[in-house]
Amino acid sequence: MMRTPAKTPRFLLLLMSLLLLLPAACGASGSETYYPENGWNYVDASMPVDAGIPEDASGALGRIQRTRVLRVAMDAEKGPYARADERLAQAIAEKMGVSLRIIPLESGRVLPALLDDQCDLSISALSFTPGRSLAYAMSAGYYFPEEVPQIGVLMRAAEPIRSLEELKGQILIAQSNSLAETIGARLVQNYLEFRRASTAQAVYDAVAQGSALAGLVSLDAAAVWLEKHPDSGLCLAEGLRYTPDAPYLGFRVAAKKGENQLIAFVNGVIGQLQEKNSYASWLQE
Repeated sequence: MMRTPAKTPRFLLLLMSLLLLLPAACGASGSETYYPENGWNYVDASMPVDAGIPEDASGALGRIQRTRVLRVAMDAEKGPYARADERLAQAIAEKMGVSLRIIPLESGRVLPALLDDQCDLSISALSFTPGRSLAYAMSAGYYFPEEVPQIGVLMRAAEPIRSLEELKGQILIAQSNSLAETIGARLVQNYLEFRRASTAQAVYDAVAQGSALAGLVSLDAAAVWLEKHPDSGLCLAEGLRYTPDAPYLGFRVAAKKGENQLIAFVNGVIGQLQEKNSYASWLQE
């Protein structure tokens, strides 16, 4: 007589289903999701640039070749970096053999301008973040400051924050796709809500108006803003300073996602400038 197989208990079936799903779930949050190209998802290829734009240029690089104009979006409020970044843009245009058109924008519009086709490149002391690398093509680093940028906590002076523990269960805010967003979301995981703002100004406004308890911000940029707005009622939390990991450091040029040929040309220019330490010299000037 043939024996009828015993039925598998329901809880074992459920456990087996979860085990089958587990590798996919783990992979979804692993580094391969964010950095599929070269470990950090920026364009590291470069091309010779002394002969100018190659004849077979396509995409944005081909359009620049036809129009004879390189359009670069910048944030003019970046202090000394703005002047040095303009020199970098000029060096890229000269190697291309085209004229340069600077498009000044507020910080929150410098990257979205690429998506709106307002510019070909964004050069504005931009840091690498996983979110930016998913949305834009980013160059190799062209400058690595000796003073590493730090992330801090913006708060209302009347409601002081003394530790990250006080941020748990609270509403936080940071500029979307910024280094502060990336680092902040890792520092504080048990928040009630982590809001993303399109501009740094929107972060300051949200904290000042009380719609968020605290903002995760770039310490340098926030310090400049607070100096200009002494009556804002805002300040930086003392002792809450955090340094990004090494792969996040360095300034990068951005283009629309997929414009790898354009960024490869930019990388060629960056390589030549790094040999002469040009960017650091421009900052000293």
